[in-house]
Amino acid sequence: MKVINVYPFPNQQVIGIPAAEAVELFGTRHPEMTEMSLGAERLFLLPATEYNDFMEQMNRRYLDGFVIQTIVLQNLIHWGGHWQFGEPIKVWSDPSAEVSDLFNALLPTESRINEHPETWLIEPSQYEFLIDIYTKSRKIDKQKMAMTAIPDMVVRPTPVPIDFKKFTELAEQCDGLPRLEWMIATVLRHTITGPFTRSFIDFTVRGDDHNGFDVVIIL
Repeated sequence: MKVINVYPFPNQQVIGIPAAEAVELFGTRHPEMTEMSLGAERLFLLPATEYNDFMEQMNRRYLDGFVIQTIVLQNLIHWGGHWQFGEPIKVWSDPSAEVSDLFNALLPTESRINEHPETWLIEPSQYEFLIDIYTKSRKIDKQKMAMTAIPDMVVRPTPVPIDFKKFTELAEQCDGLPRLEWMIATVLRHTITGPFTRSFIDFTVRGDDHNGFDVVIIL
C-alpha cells in the first residue's frame, strides 16, 4: 500500500506534501504553494485549509488505498543507546530547522557539538532539560497531529501499564519517543526517594520503594 509522508508546520498553518504527489494532483504548480527542502525530501507547502481537498483527491487517485504518515518532531529526533544514569546523553536529529530551534532554545549553548550541527550532548547536570524537551516537543507534535486528523474521528486512548523492565526493553529497541520517556523515568527513579508519582503529557511514572517496582503508564 502506498505510504505518503506529510509534514505539518503549525506556526505557519501549512502542511508539506511530497512534491511528486503535488505535481500529479495539481498539474502545474499550485499558486498558493511554496517549495522547500527537508533533508532529501522536496516538499510543496499546502495551506492547511486545503488539506481536506488534498485528501479527497488522494482517495480518487489511489483506489486501492493509501496510508498517510504524519511526520512529527519525535520522528526526527534520535537518542543515543546503551545509556546509563550518570552518563552524558547524545541526541541528534535529521535535518530540521524546527528541531534545531527547539534544542537551541532549551539547551545551553555549550551542549551543541559544533562539528555536527544537528547533534547535542546533555551532561548529567543537565538531565532536567529532558523534561523541557519532552513537554515542548509533545505539545508541538500534538498540534501537528491535529492538523492531519480525520474529522469527526474520536480517539480514546487507553492507559497501558508497563513495568520498568519491559519499558527498558522497549526503549532499547526504539530510539525515538519511548527512549526519551524511559530516560526521564530512569532519572526520576534515581533521584527521588520514597514512593512518588510524576505525570507528564501522555505518560505517568510511579515509583514504590516497598515493592521496588516502577510503572510507566503510556496513554
